[in-house]
Amino acid sequence: MAAQDVHSFLQASTAAGWNPLGERDSDKLMEEIKTELAVIESQLMRLCSVVEDIRPQNRQLKWFAERRSSTYRTLTQMGATDALNHAASLIGYYDGYDARGAFQTRTKAASVERNVRNLQQLLDYIQWVMSEVLAVVRDLLAREPLALCKGGPTKPGPQRTIQVCKEHLESLEQTICSVILNAAKDQDLQTKITRHLDS
Repeated sequence: MAAQDVHSFLQASTAAGWNPLGERDSDKLMEEIKTELAVIESQLMRLCSVVEDIRPQNRQLKWFAERRSSTYRTLTQMGATDALNHAASLIGYYDGYDARGAFQTRTKAASVERNVRNLQQLLDYIQWVMSEVLAVVRDLLAREPLALCKGGPTKPGPQRTIQVCKEHLESLEQTICSVILNAAKDQDLQTKITRHLDS
């Protein structure tokens, strides 16, 4: 049996309630997942802090900055919205299809209601997305034990979803900083943003 087939077999077996690796190995896996979820929690908290730290004040932006940044603003909003997909996937693994669908329906409706027409509103939107993802991550971290939902989705799997989420959040922080930096005229704000980009 190929390595990929073995991996798929183990995932499907665990989701079905049978643990071919043994209880001890299953517990170890769940602890590893919790460790990675804690990393995501730290990333989310950092990102929320960065957003507030680089939030521009009056007269810190260039003339026509809002108009010129509209395309980047839209793309950044789309990138932030995509982060909700990671949270939805995690919900699916541990709470099942119905819970995942309910989360997607609620956040999609809330996203549509939030108009993003300027950079301040973009930062507000990002904060909202991060709060939604953070709530999911913290809920999973609090669970004892952290067990997969029987009959729930198993692909691509919690570990892969967590890895992609971590990379996405890192990229999103860089993108947000770049968008505000391109619109900033205030030297102190530019210095602050550059510091975050270099950290």
